[in-house]
Amino acid sequence: MEIDKGEIMQEIIEEGFFDTPKTVNEAKEELERKGHFGSKPRVDTTIRRDFFKRRKVLSRMKEGKSWKYSKIK
Repeated sequence: MEIDKGEIMQEIIEEGFFDTPKTVNEAKEELERKGHFGSKPRVDTTIRRDFFKRRKVLSRMKEGKSWKYSKIK
């Protein structure tokens, strides 16, 4: 049975991973560290669509050429 990427992302949000701004690459690496693998585009879509736009639990800021996401306090 495949675990929903949204559930895994919610888990790392609750653990405080996004308490400081993180890039999509950093989120992907954290998911891999926990044994969950997915493509960068899929991780990016999950963060932007589900947690930035829909659930509104993450904010984002542009830093150089990259976007960084952090938990809304």
